[in-house]
Amino acid sequence: MCQLAEAGFEKPGAVVTCCGGGGLLAGICKGMRDTRWDDVPIVTMETHGAESFNLALKAGKPVKLPAITSCAKTLGALQVCQEVVDASKRRVIISRLTDDRTAVKCCKLFLRDHQMLVEPACGATLSAVYTGKISEYLGEATPGISQSL
Repeated sequence: MCQLAEAGFEKPGAVVTCCGGGGLLAGICKGMRDTRWDDVPIVTMETHGAESFNLALKAGKPVKLPAITSCAKTLGALQVCQEVVDASKRRVIISRLTDDRTAVKCCKLFLRDHQMLVEPACGATLSAVYTGKISEYLGEATPGISQSL
């Protein structure tokens, strides 16, 4: 985020990412804090069967999944780190789920559109955009409150 701001990119309306163990999300949160983009909502996408962050948001603390049952194995953290659960209490992070079939379909759409193959965790992220649900997710956001559905 810092490099984007330094390169002159305008503040985005939202950031969409996947969330596995939380390292990437924690880095995004830090970068957005450092660039003073804390008011920009983050939408995290996970697949059913790898939804450790979504469950942690609902519980208010890290929750351990019994197993990863999704094909998006790179999302396969059985439990997210405490840091991202804490971050969700300080800024808007919207957690949404998609199914494996949609994630894989979005991988295929991205391949068709950009001639680049991405893996299913990335397909989960892309599903927020390719399905057109990103506007719905952002429209449901309550300023200052993180959400999981």
